Amino acid sequence: MRAVTQADVNAAARRLWMLPREDWGLAMRRALTKAHAADQYRKHFGRIHPIWGNGSLAAVFECAKAPVPGPMRAETAFLEATSEAIHAILEWRNRQNVRV
Repeated sequence: MRAVTQADVNAAARRLWMLPREDWGLAMRRALTKAHAADQYRKHFGRIHPIWGNGSLAAVFECAKAPVPGPMRAETAFLEATSEAIHAILEWRNRQNVRV
């Protein structure tokens, strides 16, 4: 997976915010797996993955559906979605032994 940016965290939080809370963990695990696979595809074939994009987490979430706007203010549920996204990214990095 490409290096995670604030845009990736924001895209993930916006998508999670629209899902039932019990689906957040699974959605993040799937998105991280897809982003990693898309990045491997990009490196191997020299072009972006036709469905999952360029290997970034934001591309996976934005390719799934139209981008979701965030809340106009820092709603508690959106902040919790942001926290879940960051936590899932850190867990994925630990499992992959990724150090940046």
